[in-house]
Amino acid sequence: MFLVEGRLQLQRASLTEWLGFARNLAPGLQVALDDVTRGSLDFSLDGKGLRVPHIDVVAAGSRFLGSGGVASWAKPELVLDLKADTVDLGRAIPESVGVQPAEPRYGHGPLTPLPGKPVMPGEVGLDYNIRLGATRVNYGPIVINEALVVIKQGLIDPATRLEDTPADC
Repeated sequence: MFLVEGRLQLQRASLTEWLGFARNLAPGLQVALDDVTRGSLDFSLDGKGLRVPHIDVVAAGSRFLGSGGVASWAKPELVLDLKADTVDLGRAIPESVGVQPAEPRYGHGPLTPLPGKPVMPGEVGLDYNIRLGATRVNYGPIVINEALVVIKQGLIDPATRLEDTPADC
């Protein structure tokens, strides 16, 4: 079995350009996730999965620290558990404060299936379990302490094969 370990230094990465689930998000959040910068990820990769015990990235002007990975390539689920000291919700999701950004455009389809598209039997998609927290969220004049949002893929309707994508706040 192979093993690759190291530290990945990111100058800029785009989640929305490559991951289908991110393209179902509000346009402002798509823009924020299109510009993940100044990252450092310690990782261990082998034939079983990917472990990222230390993540340090900046998105929408906030520094997020945490961990993540994909436990099994046989049933891939991207797990991220990240927390920031402070998040400016208006910068992360401009729509939340009444600013309507332009819809992003991409020159190609994502590498993973888009939510809402039929998932065909035998197709390998990417499940996800993303926990984003903040000690403080500035929401216009309102301050929210100890905020957490959990983002998971939805259930597949057996008749239509369409995904329903939930988010718990």
